[in-house]
Amino acid sequence: MKITTAPATKKTFFADDPQLATTLYLTYTHQNYWDRGSQDRYGVSMGHSFSFAGIQGISANLAAYRSEYQGKRDDSLSLSIS
Repeated sequence: MKITTAPATKKTFFADDPQLATTLYLTYTHQNYWDRGSQDRYGVSMGHSFSFAGIQGISANLAAYRSEYQGKRDDSLSLSIS
């Protein structure tokens, strides 16, 4: 059995200007397990949509996360474009 707590916060900056609008996400997850230690995961990501070379609606997202479990840390960084 596991119990998960996962609050998240989202804030869009410059929402009135489509060329500048950028969304920032903050996340935190805490999981408790009945048969082993707890796990924490937290991170930040930022998303932005733009046009390039006549292509409209390109989205870019940059994310960084850290997990802590049994005294070990695991960091990740990702960039996605669609």
